[in-house]
Amino acid sequence: MFKKRTKKNTYIKYIANEIKDNRIRRISFYKLGEPFLDKDVLKKIEILREVNPEAELVTSTNGALIDNSEKVSAALLFDLIFFSIDGISTEMQNKYQRGANFEKTMENIKMIVKERGNLKKPILVWKYVVFSWNDSVEHINKVFEKAVEIGFDKIQFTRGSVAQYINNRSKRFFTKDFIPENIKYKLLGYFPGHGMEFDLHNKNGT
Repeated sequence: MFKKRTKKNTYIKYIANEIKDNRIRRISFYKLGEPFLDKDVLKKIEILREVNPEAELVTSTNGALIDNSEKVSAALLFDLIFFSIDGISTEMQNKYQRGANFEKTMENIKMIVKERGNLKKPILVWKYVVFSWNDSVEHINKVFEKAVEIGFDKIQFTRGSVAQYINNRSKRFFTKDFIPENIKYKLLGYFPGHGMEFDLHNKNGT
């Protein structure tokens, strides 16, 4: 086991140095769609961060496996984390993300927020793929409410790259009243292929 981990660390050091030598400024860290499946995620991120201290480290996760101190420590080394959570309950989330546990995931994110303290990073973004079953005014209001309660920094609504190939796509997502009138958080912009993003620290333009 020790030899295998040493070999892996040598490999990630090679990658880290290649990134440095090629002056790459943004590193997207993934592993088969879920980076926290990697048992050595903390060590790998530490190496990437040590060799490339100025690079932006980004990842995307469903948050389910950030459930211990080591994984939380790894999460805290990122600059930006997208959390793919496509619903406001376990039942709703499982329509697209089978095996998900909404409450458990939110508890995991609370740990990150707590350990982050007053630091501004990692920026935590709730990425919400919109479907016909999770796009009502009630659902969208609840997303904002829950996101603020947990401590997210941003919300991003998107139809996702996979959604175009499956049924139950949202029609409301493309209407003017998709975001309820009572939501006053600043719209950061609409990004083709990604959707609309809101700043949860900026309400009524303040």
